[in-house]
Amino acid sequence: MDSDRRAAAAPAPPDVASPQEAAASSPSYSLPGFPEFYEHLLSSLPPEYEPGLDISCVCLPLLKAALPSEAASAPDADASQPTTVLDLCTGSGRVLLGLLKQLADHSVAQVPHLRLVGVDSSEEMLAAARAAAAAARIPPWCDISWHCADAAGLPAPELARLRLQGACRLIVCAAGSFHHLLSADAQLACMRSIAAALAPAGPAYAVLNIFCPEHLQAVPDETAVLGPFRRTCVQQQAEQATDGGRVWRQRFELERFVSGAAAAGNDAGQHLWQRQEQWALREVSPADLTRLAAAAGLQVVRQQALWVDGWGDGAAAQCADSDARIFTLSLSTAAGCCSS
Repeated sequence: MDSDRRAAAAPAPPDVASPQEAAASSPSYSLPGFPEFYEHLLSSLPPEYEPGLDISCVCLPLLKAALPSEAASAPDADASQPTTVLDLCTGSGRVLLGLLKQLADHSVAQVPHLRLVGVDSSEEMLAAARAAAAAARIPPWCDISWHCADAAGLPAPELARLRLQGACRLIVCAAGSFHHLLSADAQLACMRSIAAALAPAGPAYAVLNIFCPEHLQAVPDETAVLGPFRRTCVQQQAEQATDGGRVWRQRFELERFVSGAAAAGNDAGQHLWQRQEQWALREVSPADLTRLAAAAGLQVVRQQALWVDGWGDGAAAQCADSDARIFTLSLSTAAGCCSS
């Protein structure tokens, strides 16, 4: 998500609901002003989940492998078709725009036609993505589009409408977004959408990551200062889903100050607004993810504990199943998967 957003003084965002209204209506990422806060939340993730490493260490090498110059020898490869990348739960477009920036050293001949598609259920986040794309320099060989849809709600007709069915060389669901799918049915639907969207001729890959359970939990009454925001967990409960999974539901008090220094000092004179923020995350184990992938017709071709373990030449050996947090998937029937 666009890292150059500034925490300058600003009036309260328009149409901000009262804390009670906000808590009762939309999830956090649909609230006005949330995209700015999310930038700072990402920066607070544990080092092994550091945003940016997912792009440079895993997604970019996979995308380069799928570019026409690299994939021309693949069976049934059609160099006339665009190289399509789908980012599920795209947020403010961090992954797609980051990939595009890192491809800047590729000539137009090497990237004749790149198509980037971001999907998110939050119009607030998509508005941030569109703004970031408008501020970026999109080269003429790249088409980029943003669509509001649920990652678990991309059945065949919707994939066909978006021209994604069997079209994607790379699909990304990063930053632990898979945890936002709160039932096994929703997770399986997402996996099936991924399988339906991957190009059957290959090379085509999907990249997902999960967090360990302790990183899904908050500490009640603990306050974190994230840039110009103060965020306090006021409630947390573990919920046993009817399908046997565990969902963590949390409620936070989120406050926006004029600056980071004002937030750190809890300066009431520099306070801009306050609201309630809610969160729900489902635990997903490595075994869960592997099982869901297999049920959708996908196979794990590489698993790793850290983004920095990378992909390709010099990559670290695959980790033990219990330590795996990052998964590269392909269609089960695909031939010629990358070696690890």
